[in-house]
Amino acid sequence: MTLPDTDERAVQETAPALRPSTAPRILVWLLVALSAQFLLLGLVEAWKDAPTFDEGFYVSGGVTALTRHQLRLTPEHGILPKIMAALPALAARPVIPRGTSWNEGNQNNYYFDFMRAQQQAGKLRGVFFLARLPSLAMGIAIGWALYALAASLFGRTAGFIAAAAWLTTSYSLAFAHIAGSDLPFALALVLAALALERWSAQQTTGRLVVLGIACVGLLLTRFTGLVIVPILAFGVVVLAKNTRIRDRLLMATGVLVIAWAGVWVVFRAISPLPRYRSARAYASALPVGAFWRSASKLPWPKEYVEGILLTGRLAHASTATFLFGRPGDGVRWLYWPGAMLVKLPASALVLVAAALLCWFATSRSSRAVVACAVVLPLLVLIGGTVTYRRPSLRYFLPGIVLLFLLGAGVLALALRSMAGRVAVGVLALVQVAMLWNAAPHSLAWTEPPFRPGYRYIGDTSDWGQDYTLLKQWSAGRDAFVDYFGPPVQLPGTRSLFGTDPHEIRGWAAVSASYLTYQALLQPPGTSWLRAYCPVGTIAGTILIYRFRDPPDPRRGPVAPVGPCPGAYSHRVDRGR
Repeated sequence: MTLPDTDERAVQETAPALRPSTAPRILVWLLVALSAQFLLLGLVEAWKDAPTFDEGFYVSGGVTALTRHQLRLTPEHGILPKIMAALPALAARPVIPRGTSWNEGNQNNYYFDFMRAQQQAGKLRGVFFLARLPSLAMGIAIGWALYALAASLFGRTAGFIAAAAWLTTSYSLAFAHIAGSDLPFALALVLAALALERWSAQQTTGRLVVLGIACVGLLLTRFTGLVIVPILAFGVVVLAKNTRIRDRLLMATGVLVIAWAGVWVVFRAISPLPRYRSARAYASALPVGAFWRSASKLPWPKEYVEGILLTGRLAHASTATFLFGRPGDGVRWLYWPGAMLVKLPASALVLVAAALLCWFATSRSSRAVVACAVVLPLLVLIGGTVTYRRPSLRYFLPGIVLLFLLGAGVLALALRSMAGRVAVGVLALVQVAMLWNAAPHSLAWTEPPFRPGYRYIGDTSDWGQDYTLLKQWSAGRDAFVDYFGPPVQLPGTRSLFGTDPHEIRGWAAVSASYLTYQALLQPPGTSWLRAYCPVGTIAGTILIYRFRDPPDPRRGPVAPVGPCPGAYSHRVDRGR
């Protein structure tokens, strides 16, 4: 299956991937159509979904950075995603609280103050809808960057497959319509890989500078960039042609220096006169790993150092998981393939599996570039995520992007036979069907047969995005409610877990997260609810109960039971 250097596809690889005179118009127009579909679905979800749990941290940190020119909040989150979310959000004139939480640099308390201030001013939806627009733009940009990179490495057909797979995957849409760092880091990674590939094709000083600037984006988006950037610099050493080792090392050092200097430039452009204050973080008692300690010794801005150290501490803080109806804690090696099985459509999983054969789909002339620009960063991401004590599939989103890229090269080869063309066509139809099946609830979507999703995975499927629907449902019902999400108010409701079960009658609603991976945060004695069948759900993330009689408070199972066949909830598992 190895491709010779002289075949037609190898010749295509030497041509610019996106030059209008050579790129097939049909592929470009199809990508335009898929991008428009992605944008339309994303805009609908960005408007309908309430702010998710983490978005308030990003938006409040970015808004204060741009208006007060201080970087006091959530240093463990990259500054670039926060700034990009805050820029359009400022058009909604958000309320920017002052007071003790800001003066002390207490990020958790300021998060509460900021979210409640927007709710009280009636600006919650407007602020966060605008903050999500850059994410949508970046989601589409990932598709086109994948096209450019895969086309250069494997041919234009592979480029189209990679881009189309991304633009039609529900998990892509899920993170492209919310503000966060997962998707921006994926974009920064693809752009950096593309910059390295373009430099390897034409090794000019200008392209080397572009690579260095792309590495700045990695460092400013997520601290994982501290590992990826040296890998790309190593790629410069390997891929340099007709150059002495000393000059290769100088070029690689130049990339590292540009990346380091870029961090300083951006930080001081935002905060020229820093008055950094940070309240003692909850993770401050945790140890810092050797890598993070070493990285923090470099001469970074103080705010960046704080982010490195806090990230290193959080790496030691285990969090709970919930997969296939079983709770867990900390490092779980099988969590990642299991989570992909539940959250990715079968067609996308075929593309991921095909990535294992990427070496056979790569011409000999491209193998070194593929190894340095894609495979090595992917291996680093795999090693970092599967050993991370805080499992969540969203952390591996950049890795999924790279797997799509590698798998596309293999599927492009399959198109050479009639059977392969039929198989790829079927996969494409399944992919688009599953995307529309997920809309407009892409975050909560799970692959059939893993439904209802709340029984199979916790992760970020329920991240507080259905607050608006919950508020509409609870109006006039005098319901018992416990909602997982941003600290916003639900008028006319009572706490479910704060009430003696013997006093509960009527309607109740609880976020699925509180019964799965967030269950450890609940008061003792609340597991009884998992034994009762819900009479319905709100968008698959909030379980609805209706009690004719007070519930039995005895301990329930480890996973919530399935839905009720009738109009009232009843106990299915009598406890253990």
